[in-house]
Amino acid sequence: MNRNDEFTEFMKELDMGVPEISESIQRGSRRKARRKFLYQPLLGFATVFALFVLSVNLFAPVAYACSKVPVLKELAKAVTFSRSLSDAVENAYVQEMNLKQTQGDITAEIAYLIVDQKQVNVFYRFASERYDKLNAYCNVLDEDGKDMEGHSVSSGGFGLPNEELRCATIDFYENDVPGVLRLQLKVFGDFESENRDFIEVFDFSLEFDPEFTAKGKVYTVNQTVELAGQIITIESLEVYPTHARVNVADAPENTAWLKGLLFYLETEKGEVF
Repeated sequence: MNRNDEFTEFMKELDMGVPEISESIQRGSRRKARRKFLYQPLLGFATVFALFVLSVNLFAPVAYACSKVPVLKELAKAVTFSRSLSDAVENAYVQEMNLKQTQGDITAEIAYLIVDQKQVNVFYRFASERYDKLNAYCNVLDEDGKDMEGHSVSSGGFGLPNEELRCATIDFYENDVPGVLRLQLKVFGDFESENRDFIEVFDFSLEFDPEFTAKGKVYTVNQTVELAGQIITIESLEVYPTHARVNVADAPENTAWLKGLLFYLETEKGEVF
């Protein structure tokens, strides 16, 4: 059975598991007295829509969908912060890029991608004989070099040695990940340096394997709970091979903004995320 067949079988099992997810939400609401939910009161009434992206995969389907291959040790070290990305590395859900550009005294390399229908994880590094530690701001453009909307970018690894991998995560909201996008790495020096002007700007064109960008499914929940006197509706659950998302909305009659939410998800097998 190939990875696509495995993924299809897993999704069939997941379809049967949605009632258990709802039961887990109900259990969570009953236990709300033991959980701390932080709200910031504001004057008036407001309607808020929030998207919560899990840093770990809810079901880690890649663990079942892909055949075992030797672990990429370097990349495995770089993704220890995320259980789902670690599963992706262990199960060959990685697109190797090996794209390099050199400008002046700096070489930038896009080494790997981990991508699905809604999220792109870019792993990159720098090399330089002149600069000990380089950092970069990441800017996302469309294929034609124009600014893109409907996404956010988060990056880590600031202060790492140049040769070590660092990760930038691009989350798309309403739109899916496009087949091609451009990533600009605006490079600057160490944070402790007084000069924080950009030293160089690298522009990479990233083309994604459709085998990875086409995976994902949305499950409708539409269940309402009361938290600290406020009405919250869990609208849907989005499941992708490298992460999961919970779409949450509040009610117009609420008297507080939803500033943050502490929660966990529990599968029918008792696995807690």
